[in-house]
Amino acid sequence: MEKQENWQIQVSLKELNQINDIIRNKIEPGEDQKILIKFFDKLRPRQHSEKIIKATQKATEARTKRAKKKIDNAINILRLENKPITHYSISKVAGVSYNTVKKYITLELEKINT
Repeated sequence: MEKQENWQIQVSLKELNQINDIIRNKIEPGEDQKILIKFFDKLRPRQHSEKIIKATQKATEARTKRAKKKIDNAINILRLENKPITHYSISKVAGVSYNTVKKYITLELEKINT
């Protein structure tokens, strides 16, 4: 079995439309043109409906709130246990990633420790 190589190119919508125009208007009608048209029809960018966009935003907000609540709870637990409050300790107690803690707790960490 022959190994297939996957290629990835980045083209603007304008460039894609120009290529599509050339295929549809300047290549002789036939099987090759049909194959190319079918290929380029698959490359159209996907349009997301307002419903999908709103649902995605709502889900993101819910995840953000949950993460912030977990972080706040972890900070309170660390305070009660008189343990050092660091990004790492917060992430371990909260059960969220270190990067998530860094994202939501930046300069506040200095205020928390004092």
